[in-house]
Amino acid sequence: MLARTPLLRPTREVPVHQRPLHRTVIWRLVGSDYVTISSIDLTENPANVISGGTALMEYGFALYKVSNADGCQNVTIQNCTITLSRDNTTTGAGPVPEGSIGIELVNSRPSAAVTTLTPATATGQQSNNKFYGNTIQNVNIGIALIGITAAPPYTNGDRGNDVGGSTAGTGNTIINFGGGAAATNPSAGIRTLNQYDLNIANNTINSNNGSGVDHPALIRGIYTNTAPGAAETISTNTITLHGGGAAGSVLGIDNAAGSTAFSNTISITNNQVLNSTTSSSGTFYGIRNTSSATTASITGNTVKGNTTNVTNTFNGISNTGIVASLVVTGNIIQGNTMNSNNIFSAISNSGAVTTTITLSSNQIGNGTGGPVTFAAANSATQNFISNTAGAATAALTISSNNFQGISYSVAGTGSNTYILNSAATLSQTISSNTFNGLNINTSGNITFISNNVSLSGTGTQTINNNSIVGTFTKSASPGTVTIYTSTTAVSASGSVSNMSGNNFSGISVTGAAAIAGVVITDTGSANRQITGTHLATGRVVQALQRF
Repeated sequence: MLARTPLLRPTREVPVHQRPLHRTVIWRLVGSDYVTISSIDLTENPANVISGGTALMEYGFALYKVSNADGCQNVTIQNCTITLSRDNTTTGAGPVPEGSIGIELVNSRPSAAVTTLTPATATGQQSNNKFYGNTIQNVNIGIALIGITAAPPYTNGDRGNDVGGSTAGTGNTIINFGGGAAATNPSAGIRTLNQYDLNIANNTINSNNGSGVDHPALIRGIYTNTAPGAAETISTNTITLHGGGAAGSVLGIDNAAGSTAFSNTISITNNQVLNSTTSSSGTFYGIRNTSSATTASITGNTVKGNTTNVTNTFNGISNTGIVASLVVTGNIIQGNTMNSNNIFSAISNSGAVTTTITLSSNQIGNGTGGPVTFAAANSATQNFISNTAGAATAALTISSNNFQGISYSVAGTGSNTYILNSAATLSQTISSNTFNGLNINTSGNITFISNNVSLSGTGTQTINNNSIVGTFTKSASPGTVTIYTSTTAVSASGSVSNMSGNNFSGISVTGAAAIAGVVITDTGSANRQITGTHLATGRVVQALQRF
């Protein structure tokens, strides 16, 4: 193995207008196979500045093709430190992303970097390359893997590339990226396009650990862009981002890969999005999936300690993709802060999922800390777990979620709904959810479960064994507390709705606040049974209402 060697790029005079055709690269591999580069450090020459007419480096390591039949395969770049300049934020062209990039794999030739190649055979792929244990800093994008859209069955697309390996020791560290002076282009720790069977795992991504600059435009930790029919794994990454712009959104993990169903699974598992901040009016997403893969599995992730400012909307986990099966389970949303009068959403689905929607066993706060503190006066409508779409063929399950520790530092006026479904799926099972020791300091209405949908003739509803653990207090007045509501439904004959074993005891309200209990005004012909539902409160205005 080679000893660690620093490599300083000499000054290179390249007129700015030529840069889209001839990329400035420290180390270039062209059609290379079975090469290992280990413990070689690359550093931007500090004399290189765009304003002085000298081109900043665009890539540390770049993997190019010789032709559409000869790409880089089975290359390993490991244990290298790459330091470029974040001030290179130039707009990309063709397959080339924006600005300086620590490691780039690109679907082009070095002599025509902005011209996309279409692989003619499997040898034209850039596949089975590994990037392990590298430290990348002071760049606009840490690692970029850019392939070509392949046609079904996607055999000529880039396959099996691996960013971070299978253990903590093989993960990359990407720090202090973005933040270029007056940057308007987006920044990302890891960015991909048209990658198949991709693994991104065990990486530590922090855009500003105290030695960087908050990015003034859109910033993402991991961005897996379109890859029709692809399967991908994003797991065990730790991400911290800092936005500093007037309108830049902050996204921990943003997945659009797998955009066509092909018996493919997008797995986003055991990642942590921690201690991120925004100072803009952009939106915060811990994890967002927009892909329409066969299955999207978002499990075991933690979105914790993040802070939004100004007029940001906070989204812990969001799916908008039209997948066949959506699984969002075992995630923790905890310790986040909103310093603005805007919307907090822990988990949401607005994609027209066709087969199964499972939003279960998530911790929306726990004994260690609540999901959110509203640190400023808040009048927004808050929906903590929401499902607003789903095909008439889909089975919806929202079960075994825990809600705990929701905090208003300043009395609010907005409403809270803890579980909301507004999609007329074939079936809805809402069961065994717990509302643990909540004390809600808002004068707005409180609804534990809202399921305002009509059932088809073969549709079913099961609302079982949901409960308050300890007590529930509404400490601001007025407003109404509702346990369960279905007020706009007209269910068809033959449908079945059962409510049983729910225990909503220990409710306390203040002043003019009211308790509505269970409110069902379904004017249709469902076969409905309500048994074993316990309501015990200090004041009951109406425990059960049905018209």
